[in-house]
Amino acid sequence: MVTKPWGCYIDLFRTPNLVIKKIRLNPGQATSLQSHEDRAEIWMAHLGIVTVTVNDHICELTPSSVSNIDSVRDGTSQSSAMLICTDDVHRAENKTEKPVSFWEVQFGECDEEDIVRLSDLYGRVTKGEN
Repeated sequence: MVTKPWGCYIDLFRTPNLVIKKIRLNPGQATSLQSHEDRAEIWMAHLGIVTVTVNDHICELTPSSVSNIDSVRDGTSQSSAMLICTDDVHRAENKTEKPVSFWEVQFGECDEEDIVRLSDLYGRVTKGEN
């Protein structure tokens, strides 16, 4: 388990071109606003409501039996899974009072050095520092 100021994550599977993580966000916390040059991601809700920003669109990611993958570019306001394309500017937030979690599937060149951090609540505005 890797501890972060916003919560933690655990790698469930990792290869150079595919990573599966379970991410937990603590109440009131958010990941950095970031993008990736060499990988795309799919986020799938696990527990609670995760507020997702992709580019200029906001969506609530909620657990559901629906198995389709949406894109906020389609005007979706609520979904169980979200596609985040290469170079999309994105962030996950927990606006609730309980921990939330989601699955992240990375594909492409899956290297933690690929994080381009644009802003961060914790002062970590650097490239490659997760």
